[in-house]
Amino acid sequence: MKRHLIFAVCGMGLFISSLQAQLGTVSESGNTDMKMTVDVRDSKIKARNNVTGDESETLNVTGIGGSVFTVSNQADGTDKSYDHNLRVVLSLNLAENKTEKYQLVFYSEGEKLPFAVASEISTFSVYYPISMYESIRQKLEQSLAARKKVQLKVIRKADGYREGTLIF
Repeated sequence: MKRHLIFAVCGMGLFISSLQAQLGTVSESGNTDMKMTVDVRDSKIKARNNVTGDESETLNVTGIGGSVFTVSNQADGTDKSYDHNLRVVLSLNLAENKTEKYQLVFYSEGEKLPFAVASEISTFSVYYPISMYESIRQKLEQSLAARKKVQLKVIRKADGYREGTLIF
């Protein structure tokens, strides 16, 4: 039992130190893109995706990149083992020359996400429920095939408001 406790404490120490190493990453503008705090009491990671000022941009979507389908669960022998999460990620091709990768992330019904829009080191994600996947994918494909204008508007405000809008 003591061995398990020692391994758990060492594992948490390594996990926390790796998170602290990631916190040192600073974007080209000099702002930290993502700040993470670890609450050791309940072992939950709380992410805060803060911006220093209000940001809004409208990007022209020229195509759909790759698709990634992921299913996951926590097989720990409890009733939660039967809860599966499905996630579909669509990469977007943009007319603008951006260094970040932009993607649409479709999450399963049971997931709880802190943001509608989030940026990580080199990836910018807009989150939608999985129930919208088929209709959004179909609308994107139809609009792009017909050479209609498709835009992604992203708003992030300093007060925490986030919005991701697909405009067809």
